[in-house]
Amino acid sequence: MTSIVASVTRRSITRAALLGVCVCVVRSVWAQDGEFLALQERECSIDLRLPGQMSDILSNVLMRIAKKQHAEVQAFLANAEQRYATGDDLLRAAAGRFGIDAQRLAAEVIRMKHVNCSHGEILGADGEVIEAGPPDDASDPAAPVDLSTFARNVALHVVLHELGHALVREFDLPILSNEETMADAFATHFLTTHLPDRAPDILAARVNSLLIEAGEVPRDQWPVRGEHEVEVRDGHGRASTARVSLRFRRMTVHPPVAKRTRYPALPLTVIHADERGTPADRDPVRWRLLTDLPVADLASAVEKLDWYALRWSSETYHKVLKSGCQAEQAKLRTAERLTNLLAVLCVVGWRVFWLTMMNRATPEAPAESVLTRTEIEILDRVAATPRESEQPVVNRTVSHYLVEIAKLGGYLARAKDPPPGNMVLWRGLTRLTDIHRGFELNSGVVGN
Repeated sequence: MTSIVASVTRRSITRAALLGVCVCVVRSVWAQDGEFLALQERECSIDLRLPGQMSDILSNVLMRIAKKQHAEVQAFLANAEQRYATGDDLLRAAAGRFGIDAQRLAAEVIRMKHVNCSHGEILGADGEVIEAGPPDDASDPAAPVDLSTFARNVALHVVLHELGHALVREFDLPILSNEETMADAFATHFLTTHLPDRAPDILAARVNSLLIEAGEVPRDQWPVRGEHEVEVRDGHGRASTARVSLRFRRMTVHPPVAKRTRYPALPLTVIHADERGTPADRDPVRWRLLTDLPVADLASAVEKLDWYALRWSSETYHKVLKSGCQAEQAKLRTAERLTNLLAVLCVVGWRVFWLTMMNRATPEAPAESVLTRTEIEILDRVAATPRESEQPVVNRTVSHYLVEIAKLGGYLARAKDPPPGNMVLWRGLTRLTDIHRGFELNSGVVGN
């Protein structure tokens, strides 16, 4: 860190000096304007009847005097101007929310009214003090400031972020992407390398501060809109039910600055589904969804969640098309021929996937519900042992015949093996189709 600071060139010192000169010039111009200075001493724009200005003072009182948590205070004061008609309404609501006596809170608000002002006492026409200036502990620059952990974490990340900008500009580093992203990456890398224990808290504080600046509410403070149950599976394929809490909120994603003239902003809805607790045999459900479809209530959020719960089925179906049906290996040169091929392969892939799911959902169903009589007869002959071939065939289920098909594809059917999957069923069905064709040729039903 010392070597980096020592490497700053004279150009940065010159820029800092010029900035200091500009500040001095502005202050000197203000000081020469006697009428402006006198106006500042006589008047103050703070009006506690306005909920917005009452919110600013309340935030100082609640955090610096009442020692309330920053996140709790900011969550309460969010959108105060829209939720409260007057500053007094906001004051009474704050007293009830944080369990503070209303009169005591009002007195502290009056005392801290000018905490952000720079004027002295405001005098009336007769020379009497109408309003006091900022409190002593707020106006004294040398007085220690009680910074919260949140403020220290945000300040440290901002310093490292700006140091990233300084490195880029002073050493003329080539940037292939957004410089802001690079500066954030530098701050993150520095924190995770040199302060690994504090890095998660610092990064979380910075994210929350950006949400506060944007008028957003941190995710953990979003109201829970309801609960919903979804079926999930662990690494061994065992199904279980997870009860998740649903939160959702509208947001707008803006394109990069250089592309805002070509691309519009995207209004999206963020849906968070979190499972409470930690199951013993799997990781808890933590789903984060983004959609441009309308999500106005809990029912529509549950609908999108149920769609997302089917994502693995969609992935498996596409795996059957690509790996089993070899759809990507087609050498067709026209779109029409490729469309016809995909139409046929979609039906084939659907049947493989459907048989796999039937074996897991309704294993005791009759075999005739998924296979033809000819396929059943072939499987009875192929799978039968010499002793079984002499005995009449009893009613057998979907599970029995699909396991026999999977055996044709290499499935071992050991006691602890999971149910056969799509690919082994695909290979088994391929062999069954070849056997079926030979069976029909032998019966004389093909080629007439």
